[in-house]
Amino acid sequence: MDLGLGNLADVKGFVLPKSIVDTMYDSVLSIIAKGIAGRFETYCNRKFGRVADDEVIFSANRSTYVVPRYPLENVSAMELRPTINDNWQDVLDTLIQIEEKSGLLYFGGAIGGDSMVLLRCTYTGGYWYETLEPLDADGIATVGYPSAMPDGAAPVPDDLKDAWLKQCLHEFELKDRLLPEGLANEASKSKTNWRLDQMVLMPEVENAIAQYRRFI
Repeated sequence: MDLGLGNLADVKGFVLPKSIVDTMYDSVLSIIAKGIAGRFETYCNRKFGRVADDEVIFSANRSTYVVPRYPLENVSAMELRPTINDNWQDVLDTLIQIEEKSGLLYFGGAIGGDSMVLLRCTYTGGYWYETLEPLDADGIATVGYPSAMPDGAAPVPDDLKDAWLKQCLHEFELKDRLLPEGLANEASKSKTNWRLDQMVLMPEVENAIAQYRRFI
């Protein structure tokens, strides 16, 4: 299961005591994990998960651009459309350099002088992580697990994943009404109106992910 920065087994292994092996918390943990991954992406102004042949459209009146998903593995197409009445035109030769680690594209100058002229970039980038679960819903070993990381892909950094798991644990403890007796600490038991959309990143988590922010 793709939860944004890992799979459900990752989250359960970090959040739940080893004595809890059933699936009664799978749904709430999935919601929390996806919500936190989405919050990380909003805060960092980027997408973390690796996607092959992802597309992004942006104004052509620029000499550089940072794609939403990086590290950047490759750019397979660059197309320009002057107006909505025009077809997309191949302009891959205008891309003169890329910085894989930062996801930065260099065009050597603005391709289009008007902000309404659009570029469409098809590329592969982002961090790879395991999305398959060790066992299926019937407790049978999942075919293909563990997955092989694609050639050229970059694994999700340990500090980013650790920050995600720590925030998952924090939010799970705040949602104390779903926890069995003894799992939530006393501080969390005072939280009666927990809402994921009002989540506040823990200071240590915010500090950890600040280095991954994208500025364009």
